[in-house]
Amino acid sequence: MSAASVSFLGTGEAFDARPHTSLLLRTKSATLLLDCGAFVPPELWRAEPDAEALDGIWISHLHADHVFGLAALLGRAWEEERRRPLTVLGGRGVLQAVEDLLERGYPGLRRRFAFALEEVVVEPGAPVVFRGLVLRSADSAHSLRNLSLRVEIPGAVPLCYSGDGAPTEASADLGHAAAWIHECFSADREVPGHASLKALEAELPRRRPHRLGLVHVGRSFRDAVGVRATALARSGLPVSLPEPGEVWQLGAE
Repeated sequence: MSAASVSFLGTGEAFDARPHTSLLLRTKSATLLLDCGAFVPPELWRAEPDAEALDGIWISHLHADHVFGLAALLGRAWEEERRRPLTVLGGRGVLQAVEDLLERGYPGLRRRFAFALEEVVVEPGAPVVFRGLVLRSADSAHSLRNLSLRVEIPGAVPLCYSGDGAPTEASADLGHAAAWIHECFSADREVPGHASLKALEAELPRRRPHRLGLVHVGRSFRDAVGVRATALARSGLPVSLPEPGEVWQLGAE
């Protein structure tokens, strides 16, 4: 059995018919949800129906397609009588942002929870150990502050999830020798606040990821990104467009 796996609950962009980009990371010591847009909760409930299963939720940034599913997710956890504490992870102020969102969606519900909501702040330059996993973050280049995340997993290939935004030197460093899952809005066109496959391709020789999965691809650019990704894969580069429901096993390094 693999030491860890990552499931693609969604791979879509903000205004996509596809479920919003979200990942479910399962390791021997922790189960983490990475981002939770409005379309994500039903995908999570199908993949993991146990309301007690999640140990934590990582929030890369506060755009709607990354957080607007949280009220439904937490409301169902309350309805199904979750008791275990649940940790919200991200940058400074992440728990307050989640609680504000929950209060707008379901006023007063937070006070009825039988489980605690706890906070772990993971700021750049300050690695954090959470349930045996080492978490590191870095700012990407996005229209709203976004933290990319690297998860170092005992006995497994590290996972790097970009959230949104073009890679910076620091955020691209997180993808070194990792299973790198990166937002890729376009093939060649430079769209402010987003990554292109051209930019990511330029990072591959230095970062040497174990594999590169392209998510949050712009609706208008998906065909072009797919053609280019296929060509890169045929040339021997580990690039692909994961589909919703796909699972990557994170085997030994």
